[in-house]
Amino acid sequence: MEKLLENIEKYILVGCVFLLPLFFLPVFTNTFALPKLIVLVSAVSLALIVKCIRTIVKGNFSVSFGTFDVPILFLLAAYLISSIVKTPNKMEAFFYPGNASIVILGVLLYFLINSLGNIKKEIKASLILSGLVYSVVALFSAIGLFGKLGFLPAYMKSQSFNTDGSFLSGILFLSPLIPLVLGLLSIEKDNIKKVFWGISSIIIAFGLLISIYNVLPGKVTAPVVVDFNSSWSVAIDSLKESPLWGMGPGNYLTAFNRFKPFSYNQTFSWANRFGAAKNIYLTSITETGLVGLASWAILIAALVKILKKSFAKVKEESPVSLFENSSLEISLLTLLVVALFIPAGITTWVMIFVFVALVSVVSPANLNLTVFSSGFSTEGYEKPKSSKFPALILAIPIVLAVLVLGFFSVRAVRAEAKYKVALDAVTKNDGKKTYDSLREAITLNPYVDRYHLSYSQVNLALANTLATKKDLTEADRTTISQLIQQAIREGKSGAALNLQRSGNWENLAAIYRAIMAFATGADQFAVQTYSQAIALDPLNPTLRISLGGIYYALGMYDEAIKVFELAVSAKSDLANSHYNLSATYAAKGEIEKAITEMTTVLSLIPKDSSDYDVAKKDLDALEAKKPVAKTTTTTENLTQPKTQESVIKPPLELPQEATPPATNP
Repeated sequence: MEKLLENIEKYILVGCVFLLPLFFLPVFTNTFALPKLIVLVSAVSLALIVKCIRTIVKGNFSVSFGTFDVPILFLLAAYLISSIVKTPNKMEAFFYPGNASIVILGVLLYFLINSLGNIKKEIKASLILSGLVYSVVALFSAIGLFGKLGFLPAYMKSQSFNTDGSFLSGILFLSPLIPLVLGLLSIEKDNIKKVFWGISSIIIAFGLLISIYNVLPGKVTAPVVVDFNSSWSVAIDSLKESPLWGMGPGNYLTAFNRFKPFSYNQTFSWANRFGAAKNIYLTSITETGLVGLASWAILIAALVKILKKSFAKVKEESPVSLFENSSLEISLLTLLVVALFIPAGITTWVMIFVFVALVSVVSPANLNLTVFSSGFSTEGYEKPKSSKFPALILAIPIVLAVLVLGFFSVRAVRAEAKYKVALDAVTKNDGKKTYDSLREAITLNPYVDRYHLSYSQVNLALANTLATKKDLTEADRTTISQLIQQAIREGKSGAALNLQRSGNWENLAAIYRAIMAFATGADQFAVQTYSQAIALDPLNPTLRISLGGIYYALGMYDEAIKVFELAVSAKSDLANSHYNLSATYAAKGEIEKAITEMTTVLSLIPKDSSDYDVAKKDLDALEAKKPVAKTTTTTENLTQPKTQESVIKPPLELPQEATPPATNP
């Protein structure tokens, strides 16, 4: 029985390592990341339950002490404590993106692998086989084979398809497998296996080359990633604010918005907001502070110590012996070095923990959980009695914790699936299904701000549609009022889940701005919430353009000019900032300044664009000292601020609960 349970635990862990880089499901908004997290949660949970059953059956608990236990436990403490202390929305830390959960589960995987001393050979084979399948899929995609299979979904027919969703992740996954498979090839004595490992190494190398080719600058598939200087600046400023525990796991986006440097606005990706740094280390330092940095430093120091011993052996023996005896250490070093240049996903995190477990030198130990007491047999002889009650005391809480985790995880996964259904319904213009699916998602998991933000936008869209109806009845006005209040309520709920996130305040501000034509007081709420969004993303010129547009609509031209000037300062080569500033100067009667700004607009946009024609006409009108039209001209990029007109007369009165939520003290 005990041997059977041990084999089951082994197969679960080996299956997890093999399946995780390959598993994806299109039923979630993120087809690749969340399914991999599900695999990790499921495998670790099942392995823990099996281990608990083994503990009860044996009456003792098997533990192992490894070389990397200290840095691994340091990293666990950094993510766990930082999540509790610093992350505003715990759901983002522990579910999605779930950085803390990935680390916690990775640490458990590390100890589970170490506790099975005879599993390392199978783990290495599963890694290589997984890399082999991954590479074959990448090769088939590259040559267009999947595109010829009509039964496959559209996203799998792309020549850039791979099972990890990113060629960058593919590079991080395949790079350490090259020295690993070469190590197995060098020590293999069986000719058939030797040929298999040799072919595998060639296919994996081709998969790696395809991944590298597709991320080269200029390629359509080249990903947009944040630059190193911006990542470094965000990390340093985060440490200044919270040196010990950082900004909190899952909260990198907030840190990026607040601390990105001025130079970032001069890059081609200035409008992008990133949820991870240039590499895993800067992301970790930003989110977990100096404790996280110390964890990485201790781990790398332990690896260097092991490598020094390996290189010392090479001097005594031959260079071939380095691959024969230290392929695992070289693979781990390769992974950690490549991770300096590429953002890491869930596969990379798990690969690190797996390789650390494989490299770790383990000392097994057993904790006896069986107690004995004296007794007498029916013949009257003394016979000791044993009890496994201590094993039950240890195992039952772990099993219960896993079951509770499973219950809430299932609800969270169901909510994410419902959210995907809602987004799909939007593309099909199915308003009812969108509305109902979002409500179900929020009911299943009310702690995800994305759900509330989307739901608020749906309510607002319905209110806008109804408001365009001619001859509104009193019932229509009541319905519009209810929809607007629901939009505001959901927008506030989303903001309250993470008061530090600029995007949440921006969403709420956009709602207030949209109902300025419907309800009194919405204009001041819009100003208040946009100001808060700007405070949390101070170098975002788009937010300032939106705020300036509100001042313009209210006829507060001096305030609008100040805000538009700050937008120009944040990004001087953004034509729309100058365009709005020119329009405001013109509205105020300062024609010369308006002409100067419009001239700048013309210097920033292509001459063959429709925007150029619009700006040229406006400039001609200014030079002729003609009044500037206050209606918005619809163009590709240039949007002029608008005056405010009431759609519903008399305008709706917003209730007291429509007031924006209080900001952080």
